[in-house]
Amino acid sequence: MPDQPSMVAVPGSTRKALPNSRFIARSNPQEQIRISIFVRRRRHLTTAAIVSTKAIDPQLPGQPPSLTAVKCVLYGADPADLEAVARWVESHQLKVIDTSVRLHRIMAEGAIETVQRAFQIQLNEYEHPKHGYFRGREGDLHVPRELAGVVIGVFGLEARRMGHSLLPQPARTTRAAVGRS
Repeated sequence: MPDQPSMVAVPGSTRKALPNSRFIARSNPQEQIRISIFVRRRRHLTTAAIVSTKAIDPQLPGQPPSLTAVKCVLYGADPADLEAVARWVESHQLKVIDTSVRLHRIMAEGAIETVQRAFQIQLNEYEHPKHGYFRGREGDLHVPRELAGVVIGVFGLEARRMGHSLLPQPARTTRAAVGRS
């Protein structure tokens, strides 16, 4: 639940505790972390803009479509959205490292304490039998009401594996199996 009525939850940001994980401690508030904040893509594409992109970057017959810089800017984030998010990030004493229209992303860094205050979250350290030691959180991320729908995701807050490899893994041998012949 946000502390301020002007803050709203980012849809899809809810995290639940990882089953079988054990709370160790709150994360070090002075530790510096780098996060990626993703924003929605540009919303107002006109037919004329799309046609002009095809005229600037014609596709050769038999060639796969290319994603040129012109198309990336056209289909990327709205610079006004990036600017609004960057202003909010900086107002919370976080440093904007990079802004990319093409990638829909703002990279920022700051102390965990500052990040927690900005997004109204609590980062904690956990231990899990399979995943080991990691930083995680529970609950929702929050942004100002003016940025609702603009911010679509924030990554880098948690330090745990979120996926698994689909490649075959080498067989693990146990100490007992190595000694036998």
